[in-house]
Amino acid sequence: MGRYLKSAKWYHKVPGFRSGQWWKALIALIGYGFMLLLLLGGIASLLDDRTAAEITADSEARQEERQLEKEEEQLAEEKESKAVAVENEELAANDETISTLEEELATTEEQLEIAAEQIITLEAEISSLQGNEEALKEAETALEETQEQLDELKSEENTALEETEQKLKRLNCKMKNLLKVQQRKKRNL
Repeated sequence: MGRYLKSAKWYHKVPGFRSGQWWKALIALIGYGFMLLLLLGGIASLLDDRTAAEITADSEARQEERQLEKEEEQLAEEKESKAVAVENEELAANDETISTLEEELATTEEQLEIAAEQIITLEAEISSLQGNEEALKEAETALEETQEQLDELKSEENTALEETEQKLKRLNCKMKNLLKVQQRKKRNL
């Protein structure tokens, strides 16, 4: 038998195939196939265990990333809504400032009209008092005082107008900037 093993082909040296009987070879083949399946199944289960752990870790990481993205989006939306609210408050404050300045301007114009009427009235009194010097001097003094008041009102109106114009320019710039910011935010959404 030793001579047979030396001269035989390689598969005649494998248990179950040495005798050369087909039914023993068939049983050996089934046994070897079963062992091969068990070996492959064990390797696959080891790979699956590692893969399942990796998959679990990956899915947890993805869930955390999604949650962080949602939180970031919520924070961004909150910041944006706060910014829009602040901008709206500023616009409302600007509207109130504009209406206040318009009211001040109207009041100053009324005061100018009253002063102009007083001057006209005093000039008429002066012309009617041409013969009475004391009354004329009093009227001239009153006229000068009224003229000074008128000059003061005019200078106040000019400064108020300049201040109002400057404030309006600043408010217009602010409003334009706020509108641009809101338009950019709308485009980004």
